[in-house]
Amino acid sequence: MLKRTVVVASILVALAALSINGYTQEPEEFRGAPPSRKATTIIVTNGPVACQQPVTVKARKYYQTTSPFDGGHALTACSTGYHMANLMEILNPSTMQYDTTLGATADDSGQGPPTLPGDVFAWIRNGLPSSANNTSGNCKAWSTGGSIYYGTAAALKNPDFWSSASGIDPWLFETSTCDSSFHVWCVQDYN
Repeated sequence: MLKRTVVVASILVALAALSINGYTQEPEEFRGAPPSRKATTIIVTNGPVACQQPVTVKARKYYQTTSPFDGGHALTACSTGYHMANLMEILNPSTMQYDTTLGATADDSGQGPPTLPGDVFAWIRNGLPSSANNTSGNCKAWSTGGSIYYGTAAALKNPDFWSSASGIDPWLFETSTCDSSFHVWCVQDYN
């Protein structure tokens, strides 16, 4: 198994070297080879011959509402084509596109979302069963804005660039009573 891994790694290194040096044509030894051999080469190299037409992949959009809502109105806060986000849908915002035309922004947020410090906590779905407790509540599945129930809010934190122990984990969480007003995290529907 180790020998096969080393051989595959060597082939990949050689293919990467060809790619770095601008080699984009089919290698001489594969010209005239059966299609199955060429297909294997295309899959392994992931080179420009893998597709006959370019494929455009658009990043899924998300945003934080500009207006606050109580927990009982969070599900209806997002614009058409968007829905209230579950944390798992926007867990890694670096793979997504923040919609600055719909979403809240800050003075220096550029094309990204606002971060802490600031008024940036927003209601977010946590994926749990209907609950109203003060540790992982969701305002009874976002059906109530009552003061005795709790929901989860999340904010993107600004990394502490001056700390040597700064992490990359971007999210902070809090629970608050459902009658509190927070923005809402929204994510684009799948078409």
